[in-house]
Amino acid sequence: MKKRVESAFDVDRLVASMEQVVSHLKNGSGKGVRRYAIPSPPQAIASSEIKDIRGRLGVTQPVFAQLIGVSIETAKSWESGRRTPNATARKLLHVASKDPSVLIM
Repeated sequence: MKKRVESAFDVDRLVASMEQVVSHLKNGSGKGVRRYAIPSPPQAIASSEIKDIRGRLGVTQPVFAQLIGVSIETAKSWESGRRTPNATARKLLHVASKDPSVLIM
């Protein structure tokens, strides 16, 4: 039979603290409480749009791959439509679609 180990963890104090947080959030009266709107994941990006971004930069696939931090094969597979960029890459590509020069800063 295992011995029960006493813990210094105070459940009642934790519950009281969480209730205080909830109260501050409901009332909007918490000093130092920050609220952030988490944006939804970036939408899918078409392979033709990826080609267009690269075209507007006037660079080759290997250079484009290096600019966005992926392998040449990954960039090629995105442009061919065989694979799709992950959420992080989609976010970068959406920013680049508005201003491709951000990739060469």
